[in-house]
Amino acid sequence: MIKRFPKDILKKAIFVGRINTFLEVARIGNIKEEIHIHDPGGILLLKPNTRIIIVRSKSPKRRTRYDLLAFSHNDEWVFSNSKYHSEIFEITMRKGLTVFKGEIRKEVEIYGSRIDFLINSTAVEVKGCTWIRNMCCYFPDAPTERGRCHISSLIKHKNHECGDAYVVFLVFHRNAECLRIARGVDPLLYNEAVKAYSFGVKFLAYKYGFDGSILYFIDKIPAYLD
Repeated sequence: MIKRFPKDILKKAIFVGRINTFLEVARIGNIKEEIHIHDPGGILLLKPNTRIIIVRSKSPKRRTRYDLLAFSHNDEWVFSNSKYHSEIFEITMRKGLTVFKGEIRKEVEIYGSRIDFLINSTAVEVKGCTWIRNMCCYFPDAPTERGRCHISSLIKHKNHECGDAYVVFLVFHRNAECLRIARGVDPLLYNEAVKAYSFGVKFLAYKYGFDGSILYFIDKIPAYLD
Protein backbone atom coordinates (compact mmCIF):
# COMPACT_ATOMS: atom_id res chain seq x y z
CA MET A 1 0.00 0.00 0.00
CA ILE A 2 1.24 3.49 -0.89
CA LYS A 3 -1.62 5.66 0.36
CA ARG A 4 -5.01 5.09 1.97
CA PHE A 5 -7.79 7.68 1.70
CA PRO A 6 -10.31 7.52 4.58
CA LYS A 7 -13.67 6.47 3.20
CA ASP A 8 -15.50 9.10 5.21
CA ILE A 9 -13.96 11.90 3.07
CA LEU A 10 -14.74 10.20 -0.26
CA LYS A 11 -17.91 10.32 -2.35
CA LYS A 12 -19.04 8.70 -5.58
CA ALA A 13 -20.40 11.07 -8.21
CA ILE A 14 -21.09 11.37 -11.94
CA PHE A 15 -19.00 13.64 -14.16
CA VAL A 16 -21.19 16.12 -16.06
CA GLY A 17 -18.67 18.31 -17.87
CA ARG A 18 -15.56 20.43 -17.61
CA ILE A 19 -15.98 24.18 -17.18
CA ASN A 20 -12.29 24.97 -17.62
CA THR A 21 -8.90 23.38 -16.93
CA PHE A 22 -9.36 23.28 -13.16
CA LEU A 23 -13.12 23.19 -12.71
CA GLU A 24 -15.80 20.63 -13.52
CA VAL A 25 -19.44 19.99 -12.77
CA ALA A 26 -20.39 16.70 -11.15
CA ARG A 27 -23.69 15.23 -10.01
CA ILE A 28 -23.76 13.98 -6.44
CA GLY A 29 -27.05 12.13 -6.17
CA ASN A 30 -29.53 14.58 -7.70
CA ILE A 31 -27.45 17.69 -6.92
CA LYS A 32 -25.01 19.31 -9.33
CA GLU A 33 -21.86 20.72 -7.76
CA GLU A 34 -18.65 22.32 -8.99
CA ILE A 35 -15.56 20.17 -8.35
CA HIS A 36 -11.91 21.23 -8.44
CA ILE A 37 -9.63 19.38 -10.89
CA HIS A 38 -6.04 19.23 -9.66
CA ASP A 39 -4.58 18.25 -13.04
CA PRO A 40 -3.58 20.70 -15.81
CA GLY A 41 -3.76 17.98 -18.48
CA GLY A 42 -6.58 17.06 -20.81
CA ILE A 43 -7.73 13.92 -18.91
CA LEU A 44 -8.89 12.60 -22.28
CA LEU A 45 -10.68 9.53 -20.89
CA LEU A 46 -12.92 11.59 -18.60
CA LYS A 47 -16.20 11.78 -20.51
CA PRO A 48 -19.69 12.97 -19.52
CA ASN A 49 -21.60 10.40 -17.40
CA THR A 50 -18.36 8.79 -16.22
CA ARG A 51 -18.36 7.60 -12.62
CA ILE A 52 -15.88 9.52 -10.47
CA ILE A 53 -14.58 9.58 -6.90
CA ILE A 54 -14.24 12.95 -5.21
CA VAL A 55 -12.48 13.83 -1.97
CA ARG A 56 -13.67 16.46 0.47
CA SER A 57 -11.43 19.49 0.92
CA LYS A 58 -10.06 20.28 4.36
CA SER A 59 -10.19 24.04 3.79
CA PRO A 60 -13.44 25.82 4.75
CA LYS A 61 -12.40 28.85 2.64
CA ARG A 62 -12.36 26.95 -0.65
CA ARG A 63 -14.83 27.89 -3.38
CA THR A 64 -15.29 24.20 -4.16
CA ARG A 65 -15.92 21.59 -1.45
CA TYR A 66 -14.46 18.63 -3.35
CA ASP A 67 -11.51 17.61 -5.53
CA LEU A 68 -11.56 15.02 -8.30
CA LEU A 69 -9.60 11.98 -7.08
CA ALA A 70 -10.29 9.23 -9.64
CA PHE A 71 -12.49 8.31 -12.58
CA SER A 72 -13.76 5.03 -13.97
CA HIS A 73 -12.45 3.56 -17.21
CA ASN A 74 -13.16 0.01 -18.37
CA ASP A 75 -14.31 -0.95 -14.85
CA GLU A 76 -11.08 0.34 -13.32
CA TRP A 77 -10.56 3.31 -11.04
CA VAL A 78 -7.92 5.61 -12.54
CA PHE A 79 -6.25 7.86 -9.98
CA SER A 80 -6.25 11.44 -11.27
CA ASN A 81 -5.02 14.09 -8.88
CA SER A 82 -1.56 15.61 -9.43
CA LYS A 83 -1.58 17.14 -5.95
CA TYR A 84 -0.42 13.75 -4.62
CA HIS A 85 2.22 12.88 -7.23
CA SER A 86 5.26 13.98 -5.22
CA GLU A 87 3.96 12.27 -2.08
CA ILE A 88 3.29 9.05 -4.00
CA PHE A 89 6.79 9.01 -5.46
CA GLU A 90 8.43 9.77 -2.13
CA ILE A 91 6.55 7.00 -0.33
CA THR A 92 7.37 4.56 -3.14
CA MET A 93 11.04 5.50 -2.88
CA ARG A 94 11.18 5.23 0.91
CA LYS A 95 9.66 1.74 0.66
CA GLY A 96 12.62 0.72 -1.50
CA LEU A 97 10.53 0.17 -4.64
CA THR A 98 12.53 2.50 -6.93
CA VAL A 99 16.15 2.82 -8.04
CA PHE A 100 16.62 5.94 -5.89
CA LYS A 101 18.30 6.14 -2.50
CA GLY A 102 19.71 9.01 -0.50
CA GLU A 103 18.97 12.38 1.00
CA ILE A 104 15.89 14.08 -0.44
CA ARG A 105 15.43 17.78 -1.18
CA LYS A 106 12.08 18.87 -2.59
CA GLU A 107 11.09 21.60 -5.07
CA VAL A 108 14.66 22.51 -6.01
CA GLU A 109 15.43 25.33 -8.47
CA ILE A 110 17.57 23.91 -11.30
CA TYR A 111 18.48 25.99 -14.36
CA GLY A 112 15.27 28.00 -14.34
CA SER A 113 12.84 25.20 -13.40
CA ARG A 114 11.54 23.99 -10.07
CA ILE A 115 12.28 20.26 -10.15
CA ASP A 116 10.35 17.93 -7.83
CA PHE A 117 13.29 16.21 -6.14
CA LEU A 118 17.04 16.36 -5.75
CA ILE A 119 18.16 13.01 -4.33
CA ASN A 120 21.79 13.46 -3.37
CA SER A 121 22.91 15.03 -6.70
CA THR A 122 20.28 13.30 -8.87
CA ALA A 123 17.50 15.53 -10.25
CA VAL A 124 14.09 13.84 -10.53
CA GLU A 125 10.99 15.29 -12.15
CA VAL A 126 7.73 13.37 -11.56
CA LYS A 127 4.84 13.26 -14.05
CA GLY A 128 1.48 11.50 -13.81
CA CYS A 129 -0.18 9.60 -16.64
CA THR A 130 -3.86 8.63 -16.99
CA TRP A 131 -4.27 8.29 -20.79
CA ILE A 132 -4.14 4.69 -22.03
CA ARG A 133 -4.42 3.38 -25.60
CA ASN A 134 -3.80 -0.20 -26.71
CA MET A 135 -2.35 -1.23 -23.33
CA CYS A 136 0.17 1.64 -23.28
CA CYS A 137 -0.03 4.93 -21.37
CA TYR A 138 0.84 8.16 -23.15
CA PHE A 139 2.24 11.43 -21.85
CA PRO A 140 1.29 14.21 -22.25
CA ASP A 141 -2.43 14.34 -23.00
CA ALA A 142 -2.22 18.09 -23.76
CA PRO A 143 0.66 20.36 -24.89
CA THR A 144 2.78 21.35 -21.90
CA GLU A 145 5.34 24.12 -22.11
CA ARG A 146 6.07 23.60 -18.41
CA GLY A 147 6.94 19.97 -19.10
CA ARG A 148 9.31 20.97 -21.90
CA CYS A 149 11.03 23.45 -19.59
CA HIS A 150 11.49 20.75 -16.95
CA ILE A 151 13.17 18.43 -19.45
CA SER A 152 15.37 21.24 -20.75
CA SER A 153 16.56 21.96 -17.20
CA LEU A 154 17.31 18.26 -16.64
CA ILE A 155 19.48 18.29 -19.79
CA LYS A 156 21.50 21.20 -18.41
CA HIS A 157 21.82 19.49 -15.03
CA LYS A 158 23.18 16.34 -16.70
CA ASN A 159 25.28 18.13 -19.34
CA HIS A 160 27.01 20.34 -16.78
CA GLU A 161 27.96 17.25 -14.76
CA CYS A 162 25.91 18.32 -11.75
CA GLY A 163 24.54 14.79 -11.38
CA ASP A 164 22.19 12.28 -12.95
CA ALA A 165 18.76 13.32 -14.19
CA TYR A 166 15.48 11.38 -14.45
CA VAL A 167 11.92 11.87 -15.60
CA VAL A 168 9.72 9.49 -13.61
CA PHE A 169 6.20 8.74 -14.84
CA LEU A 170 3.54 7.52 -12.41
CA VAL A 171 1.21 5.38 -14.49
CA PHE A 172 -2.25 4.94 -12.98
CA HIS A 173 -3.62 2.05 -15.08
CA ARG A 174 -3.31 -1.52 -13.87
CA ASN A 175 -3.34 -2.90 -17.44
CA ALA A 176 -0.69 -0.58 -18.87
CA GLU A 177 2.29 -2.46 -20.25
CA CYS A 178 4.45 0.51 -21.22
CA LEU A 179 4.76 4.30 -21.28
CA ARG A 180 5.30 6.35 -24.44
CA ILE A 181 5.72 10.04 -25.20
CA ALA A 182 2.71 11.29 -27.18
CA ARG A 183 4.54 12.81 -30.13
CA GLY A 184 1.34 13.84 -31.89
CA VAL A 185 0.08 15.76 -28.85
CA ASP A 186 3.25 17.76 -28.18
CA PRO A 187 5.98 17.36 -30.85
CA LEU A 188 8.19 19.93 -29.11
CA LEU A 189 8.14 17.97 -25.85
CA TYR A 190 8.82 14.76 -27.76
CA ASN A 191 11.85 16.31 -29.48
CA GLU A 192 13.13 17.65 -26.16
CA ALA A 193 12.72 14.20 -24.60
CA VAL A 194 14.69 12.58 -27.44
CA LYS A 195 17.40 15.21 -27.01
CA ALA A 196 17.42 14.59 -23.25
CA TYR A 197 17.83 10.85 -23.79
CA SER A 198 20.82 11.49 -26.05
CA PHE A 199 22.42 13.53 -23.25
CA GLY A 200 21.90 10.72 -20.74
CA VAL A 201 18.68 11.80 -19.02
CA LYS A 202 16.84 8.62 -18.02
CA PHE A 203 13.10 7.92 -18.31
CA LEU A 204 11.36 5.54 -15.90
CA ALA A 205 7.74 4.48 -15.40
CA TYR A 206 6.13 3.00 -12.29
CA LYS A 207 2.64 1.50 -12.39
CA TYR A 208 -0.04 1.86 -9.68
CA GLY A 209 -3.57 0.65 -9.06
CA PHE A 210 -6.41 2.25 -7.11
CA ASP A 211 -9.27 0.29 -5.56
CA GLY A 212 -11.42 3.28 -4.64
CA SER A 213 -9.70 4.15 -1.37
CA ILE A 214 -6.22 2.54 -1.45
CA LEU A 215 -3.47 3.39 -3.92
CA TYR A 216 -0.95 0.58 -4.34
CA PHE A 217 2.29 0.01 -6.24
CA ILE A 218 2.34 -2.67 -8.95
CA ASP A 219 5.63 -2.67 -10.83
CA LYS A 220 8.10 -0.85 -13.02
CA ILE A 221 7.17 -0.84 -16.74
CA PRO A 222 9.21 0.17 -19.83
CA ALA A 223 9.28 3.82 -20.92
CA TYR A 224 9.80 4.26 -24.68
CA LEU A 225 10.60 7.38 -26.71
CA ASP A 226 9.83 5.95 -30.16
